[in-house]
Amino acid sequence: MARWKGFGRGLCPHPHHPLPNSTTAGGASFTLTVNGSGFNASAIVRWKGQNRPTTFVSANQLQATISAADIAIGQIAGVTVFDPVQGVSSNSVNFTVNNPVPTVTTSTPTTAGGGRGAKVTINGTNFNPSSQVVMDGTPLATTFVSSTQVKAVVPSASTGTVRTLRVSNPTPGGGTSGTFVTLTHIAIFPPQVGIGSFADEIDAATLIGELTLGWVHPEDWRDLDTMEVRLLDEDGRVVLWLGFLEDFGTHGALVIRDAEGRIASIGFPGDETSLSSEIGTVEMADSLINAAPGTTIEAVYAVQFDAAVRGRTFAVEISANNNEANNSEGHGFEPVGNITIPSQIFLPLVTR
Repeated sequence: MARWKGFGRGLCPHPHHPLPNSTTAGGASFTLTVNGSGFNASAIVRWKGQNRPTTFVSANQLQATISAADIAIGQIAGVTVFDPVQGVSSNSVNFTVNNPVPTVTTSTPTTAGGGRGAKVTINGTNFNPSSQVVMDGTPLATTFVSSTQVKAVVPSASTGTVRTLRVSNPTPGGGTSGTFVTLTHIAIFPPQVGIGSFADEIDAATLIGELTLGWVHPEDWRDLDTMEVRLLDEDGRVVLWLGFLEDFGTHGALVIRDAEGRIASIGFPGDETSLSSEIGTVEMADSLINAAPGTTIEAVYAVQFDAAVRGRTFAVEISANNNEANNSEGHGFEPVGNITIPSQIFLPLVTR
C-alpha cells in the first residue's frame, strides 16, 4: 500500500514510502492501494512510467491492478500517480520485486560431444526470465522456459572435460543455486545445424534499418531452438544481441539479450511494442519472421538506431542451436563481417 501526501490542486505531489514496499518475483497479479490526498476520478497509477488499470476509491485513495507480468522478474519499479486534470505527476517511490533463490535438480543431457557445444536443459525451481545458467563461474546465454526449466548453450570442450552448471538470479534478492549439475564431454561428432546468413539495410537519413538473419537447416527449421545475431563494438563488447526463439508462439518470438546473454525483453512481430537496446530500439510492428514448412527461416529485425552511433562500425556474429531433441547440435558464434551505421548527410549550400 503506497502513501502520498500533497497531491492537491496547485501542490507538487510528495510520495511517501510504499507500505508494503516489496513482493517476490513470479507471483500472481495483485491490487496496489495508493493513499494520499487530492485524487480525482481521472487519476492514474503508473508502474515504471506505464499506466495501470486504476480504480478511484476516494479523494484519498486509488487502487491499481499490477499484473503478474509486471513482477515476473526482480527489479526496483518506480510507482507514480498521474493527474491528467492538472497534467502533473507525483515523484516516484520505489517498489522492490525480489528475485527468489533458484534451486537445481536435474539436467539433460549429462554428456556432450567432445570438441562441440551442447544445448542443456536444466530443471529446478524459482526460475524466471532473468535467470542465468552459470558454468564454472562463467555466465552462459540462457533461455527461460518456465519457473521450473531453463536452457543454455555450453561451449565446446575437449573430451573428458566436466562442466559444473548452476543457475543464478540477479539482485534485488536472488542468488546462486547451492546445488549443481554436471555435463561431461565425450567423443561423439553430431551433425551440423545448417548454414546461416546476415544482411543489413539502413536508411542514412532516418537510421531506420532492417537486420535480416537467415538460416537453412539440413532437415526442418522447426528443429532449431535459437538463432542469434550480435553486434560488437571496437573493443569487442556486445552492444546489440538479437535472438529468435522457436518454441514461442506460432512462428517463434524475437528477443533482445543483454551483453551476458540474458533475455532482456521479448516480443512478437506485429505487436505495437518496442524492445530497447544500448544502440537503438527494435520495433515489433515492422519486424517479421518469414518461415514456411521446410528448411528455411528468416528473422527480420526493424531497428531504429540512435543518432549517437552514426558513423560507427560494428562486427557481426551469428549463431544457431537445435532443440532439445538434438542436444549436442550447436553452431557457435561465427563472424560474418561488419556493418557501418551511415554518417550524417550534409547537403551543400548553394546561393544565387
